[in-house]
Amino acid sequence: MSDQTGKSNGTDYDLQLDQVRAIQGREGVFRVIPNLAITLNPNFEFPPYNPYNTHTILHTFRPELALSKETLDQFDSLGLKSSLRDVQLFLTQGPYVGDLHTDGTDPTWIEGAINWVYRDPTPSYWRFEYWLPRDGTALTQGRQSDLKGGPGSGTFPLVEDCDFLAQWTSPCSQPTLVRVNIPHRILVEAAQLRLLFSIRFHVDQVNFWDLDRILPR
Repeated sequence: MSDQTGKSNGTDYDLQLDQVRAIQGREGVFRVIPNLAITLNPNFEFPPYNPYNTHTILHTFRPELALSKETLDQFDSLGLKSSLRDVQLFLTQGPYVGDLHTDGTDPTWIEGAINWVYRDPTPSYWRFEYWLPRDGTALTQGRQSDLKGGPGSGTFPLVEDCDFLAQWTSPCSQPTLVRVNIPHRILVEAAQLRLLFSIRFHVDQVNFWDLDRILPR
């Protein structure tokens, strides 16, 4: 498991980026998780949504309110249930181009999450992109996030100050492990609503590399 800082034994952010640059691709930032079936609590109620929104709406729930008992039992069998922090629901109305950002207040925390697209009638029309800031780029520069309803924490580099790394699009019901302390953004080209659940963990207990090791392959 990660150390108490959640920084994988003190690895600083510049070194993290150097390691990811050396990989040059999807490895180290995301992977599909086979044999992990995620279902919702049968009593879960989706919040109301205004179809005229032009930004992403974020709602946060306790894991036991959003996830089914069967899903929680799977995490328990993997030794991850006690490390669950919350479940975030992102409602994104396309067409939409999200801000490039990292999650959280400290990008050196190697945070991982499990993303699960619940509703996406046109999966070929959205993509999740990873970018790497060039040497000397200040992560705190750039636009403010257009995320509405969330904690508002994170860093927002400009796309023109970064280099493209990798992208993925995943069919519905296929959970994907993603690393959220590397700059990323979502793009939805279709004029349709995309619903995504993101299962978050206490990063001081398990980080991205811990999850990569524990979750099924």
